[in-house]
Amino acid sequence: MANNLQNDIIYEEEKNQLKKVVKYIDEKIENRKKTIDKLEEDLITYHSRSADEIEDYIANRKKIKRINEEILKLLEQRYMPYFARVDLEKSHDSKKSIDVVYIGKSALLDNKGNLIVSDWRSDIAKTYYQNTEIEFKINDIWYLVLLRRSFDIKNGELISYKNEFVYDDSLPSKYDQLLDPFLVQLIKEKRTEGKFTDIIRTIQRKQIEIIYEKYDQNIIVQGYAGSGKTMILLHRLSYLLYNNKNINPHSIWIITPNNIFNKQIKDLAHELELDLVNKGTIVDYYLEKLDNYGFKFVENIRARRKNEDEYIKTVEAYLGDEDSLPKEMLDYCYSDECLEELKNAYKQWVRGIKNYLENIGYRELMQKNNIKVGNYRFFDEALREILTNVNWLIGENEIINEKIEDVKGYIENVENLIAQTNKEIQEIEIIANKLKNKENISEEIVKKYGLKDRENINTQLLVLKNKLIKLKKRLKLYQQKLVEYQTELDNLTQRMLSKEIIYKLVKLKRLIPEYEIKDNKIYKDNFLTKVYKPLREKIFLRFGQKLTKNIFYKFDLYLILNLCCEHFGLPNKQEKLIFIDEGQDITLNEYKLFIKLNDNRAVFNIYGDLLQSILKSGLGDWEELKNILNAKYYELIENYRNSNEIACFCNDKFNISMQPIGINSFAVKEFTLENINILEFQKTINEFDENGLRAIVVKDYYPELMEKIFKLFPKGEINKVSESKRLFLRKFNLFDIKLAKGLEFRQCIVFTQGMTNNEKYVAFTRAMDHLIIVN
Repeated sequence: MANNLQNDIIYEEEKNQLKKVVKYIDEKIENRKKTIDKLEEDLITYHSRSADEIEDYIANRKKIKRINEEILKLLEQRYMPYFARVDLEKSHDSKKSIDVVYIGKSALLDNKGNLIVSDWRSDIAKTYYQNTEIEFKINDIWYLVLLRRSFDIKNGELISYKNEFVYDDSLPSKYDQLLDPFLVQLIKEKRTEGKFTDIIRTIQRKQIEIIYEKYDQNIIVQGYAGSGKTMILLHRLSYLLYNNKNINPHSIWIITPNNIFNKQIKDLAHELELDLVNKGTIVDYYLEKLDNYGFKFVENIRARRKNEDEYIKTVEAYLGDEDSLPKEMLDYCYSDECLEELKNAYKQWVRGIKNYLENIGYRELMQKNNIKVGNYRFFDEALREILTNVNWLIGENEIINEKIEDVKGYIENVENLIAQTNKEIQEIEIIANKLKNKENISEEIVKKYGLKDRENINTQLLVLKNKLIKLKKRLKLYQQKLVEYQTELDNLTQRMLSKEIIYKLVKLKRLIPEYEIKDNKIYKDNFLTKVYKPLREKIFLRFGQKLTKNIFYKFDLYLILNLCCEHFGLPNKQEKLIFIDEGQDITLNEYKLFIKLNDNRAVFNIYGDLLQSILKSGLGDWEELKNILNAKYYELIENYRNSNEIACFCNDKFNISMQPIGINSFAVKEFTLENINILEFQKTINEFDENGLRAIVVKDYYPELMEKIFKLFPKGEINKVSESKRLFLRKFNLFDIKLAKGLEFRQCIVFTQGMTNNEKYVAFTRAMDHLIIVN
């Protein structure tokens, strides 16, 4: 806030405006609390006599949960109701008027449905973000920007404000700079939070240009480390969902580099209303697609969202590290040549099936049964129809299981109330006996049970016993409902194995004599055994690699999916939008598979950095992919993560031109492992004592290196990270370089042994403030 009188007046005006908004939010919160109190009162006095009323009771419990969620959202909104204001001169039908628009993370409406605060994703918010323009046409109405003002608000209190643009003044020189000091300060404050947070208040010109790109445009964003690629990805998706209500979030996938990254972005994804969007690694995506085809490489993949940690551990147990294999082998597995060999193996298998069918009178049977399909695929179609029926039944099962869990919860609540009431009855009966025997009773007990005249004990007991009877009746109804749901569940289970479905299978098999005996030629397991397994063995033998039982690699999933497309056709479920982070790690033919699986209808948003290509497979450049997708290409050179010292060090080291935003911190320190002074090293580490994640980054966990590292740090201070293991704020989290991708840490200690230049670039740019290098 500036010091002159005019600014003081503005500050007071804005302070009063904020007070009004906060007061309104408080009133909304209070009203919702009263609604909950009333609903809970109804639940306490609830005397159900029918199953329908139990359904009402369950619905009210869910309503309370929903209102509590609304209160939490309002409390978040109260902390910072808005962050910007634009004053607009509106011209429509030769009439002019002034609109004052406040912009926040989410919209706020008054009791009549009028906007108090506009959502940052709304069209009108463009007048704030597109800050090099002052005239806008929105819904056939022209707007002229008269004022752009930003605020720093914390806990519902106005800290300061800044006029970014005032009409009739020339555009401020800050538009020619990377970032102005007000925004730098906001970014500085966010760095201390130790987690991914939104950039809604600090979105810059290039970032908003990408976020606002039209929905159906394929895009590729090449950006240096720390340029905000992940933030743009998440905010763009949030913006698209907000402005395209017809998009089903379940038809969207975000492909991420690893599961640690998924956990780190979880809270931010929730804030940006992306909870329902699919998120996972490329392996997760492949496994889900194979599951759609009926191949279960990981047991019960549908439980991934319910028990994420168990799922990750299972995948870790079976998934091999591709980078442990020769690069030449991976190049071949993802090549056109390998796909051609796979296709030929498949064609040979098809010829064998056709010959088998011919030998048992296939054509005559086709004609006799009026089946017009010209090859064996009619089996797949019939089986797929049955599978669809079974999948529907499975979905119904899940719904009933949820109802069962709800009722079990209500039963537990009622049982607790019964136990509590029994306890009260026992206590009052003890008091009654004491009174009968003319014993003294403490005033505390008298007060607790309202026994002012010591004569209303029988009344109290009667009330409690009546309450107990009603509770037991309610319990009985819940138990009856539980039995009903369980019976319904059993019936559905039986339907899955019903005579109707079995009859269809038997009828299908009887179309061809001897099929009962020789049907293993058609089954999926043998489909893999006869087509893919021999090719896989051949590949491992060719490159001198040993086959390990029960271990699969990413390329296995990729090749089998190609085979499934050839054999079964496209999967039933397809995506509308696919967002990919660290897109340079995916090979060109994998992108082609993505396109094929989604019938060339998915829109791709790909974010990456070719300098961060550290895997043995991936892209060397964007050109061919850009042409295939007809994608719009963006480049980002700004660095919002690293301090000036770290960014400049990396620019010199790797001959690049990142533009830091102007945050100063510690000088980069370098040590040599062979003659390291432990005391000096530990002193350097302890220079940084601020909050935030700390990391040690290495390559491949070389045993000899690990032994030396553990000697350099206090005992028990190192947490070795895996995809299924959590990070600790007060410890040094030890990462392999591949797991550190996409993440950021306040302090980072890098041991460079065995690292390539690209790996060093990735490792060094993880550090926000304090980088220590051990060569």
